[in-house]
Amino acid sequence: MRRSFGWLLALVIAIGLLPSPAGAQEEKQESWKFFKLDFVVRELDSGKTVNTRNYTMITRSGDWQQLRVGTRVPIATEENKIQYSDVGLSVDCRILEGPGGSSLVTKAEISSIAGYAGEKGAPSSPPLLRHVQMNTSAPITPGKPVVISGVDELNSNHRFQLEVTATELK
Repeated sequence: MRRSFGWLLALVIAIGLLPSPAGAQEEKQESWKFFKLDFVVRELDSGKTVNTRNYTMITRSGDWQQLRVGTRVPIATEENKIQYSDVGLSVDCRILEGPGGSSLVTKAEISSIAGYAGEKGAPSSPPLLRHVQMNTSAPITPGKPVVISGVDELNSNHRFQLEVTATELK
C-alpha cells in the first residue's frame, strides 16, 4: 500500500510540473502581432498611372487573411444560359515573423473587363476579361511602402503594381 501511494504521489508531482494548455495558449497569444495592411493597386498605361485603388485590412501575424472586392459579371453561353464570372481583386496574405524580421506572403488576382468582342454589339457580345495573378513573398519594414509585385499585361501597354504598407499595431 505504501509503495502504490509513493508511485501515485510521484505521478501527481510530475503532472503538476507539466505546462498547462491554458498557459501555452496565453504564451502564444502574447507572441501574436497585429498589423494594418494598406494595399495600393495601380494600373499604368505607357508608364502613366490611369487608375489607383486602395484597400485596408487588419491582420494577425501567422494567420491567412482574405480580401475580396468585385462584381459577378453575367456571360451568355452557347446554350443561351447565363454563367457568372468574378471580376475584381482577390488577395490572400499572411505575415510571417522570423529572426531577420517580418515577411509578407501574398497571393493576389486582379481581373477586369478589357472590352467586348465586336465592340458594336457590346452588351450581347461576351466580355474580354483581363486577368493577372501574383504570388509573392517579400520582406516588409513596418511603416515603409514596398511594391511587392509588378506585372505587364501581355497584349497592351498596361502594367499592374501591387504595393503594401504594413503598420504594426500596439
